[in-house]
Amino acid sequence: MKPSVHISRSNGYRELGMYDESILELEAIEGEDRLHTSVVEARYNTSRDAEAWELAMPMAELMHERKPTSFCVVYELGRCEK
Repeated sequence: MKPSVHISRSNGYRELGMYDESILELEAIEGEDRLHTSVVEARYNTSRDAEAWELAMPMAELMHERKPTSFCVVYELGRCEK
């Protein structure tokens, strides 16, 4: 199955507040696709919405490393001022 299908399903679960199912859907993605930017962002979004900060921070840091000027990630990491 294409990663985009897993991401779409994961987002649906996340929007319904079914965070465990959302993460499980992302866990089904195999190989190098697991580190694709859209998958990392989906993991971050689910962890953030679930308020699982210990899981969200590594994803936010990885997103920041890949795109340092991304306002939402930089802001949420506390690396810029309001």
